[in-house]
Amino acid sequence: MRKRIACACMILLAAAGCEPRVDPFQQAAGRGDDAHVSAMLRDGTDINAVDSQGWTALHRASAAGHDEVVQLLIGQGASVNVRTPAGETSLHLAVRGGHDASVRALLMGGADVRARTDGGLTPYQQALAGGYPEIVDSLLAAGATNE
Repeated sequence: MRKRIACACMILLAAAGCEPRVDPFQQAAGRGDDAHVSAMLRDGTDINAVDSQGWTALHRASAAGHDEVVQLLIGQGASVNVRTPAGETSLHLAVRGGHDASVRALLMGGADVRARTDGGLTPYQQALAGGYPEIVDSLLAAGATNE
């Protein structure tokens, strides 16, 4: 249901000639600007807010491999298992990018190693397909299985 709503919103934005936008908070996280992220959190920004593409700041930082921002957001209470409209968690995004330190931080923060994308992929399967042996080892140590 949530995926359909997100898709409907994207269609409406496209029909109106609007491009999806990334909010300043998510932009700062996505470019690794930990000082700006910290300042925005002090000013009351919702740490789990999603932008018009359905991504949180933790999604953006994880996908880009900005380990310090990932650790900052987790330390400040970001929800590590929030899903994008495609069903990916921050762990999926970090794995897909081969960002080992971000993967370890997410695992320590309680990321679900068995979460599946809407396409059915687990982080472990992504790590195998991507050729990331260090990440495979981290995921196995955290309880992932090859199922």
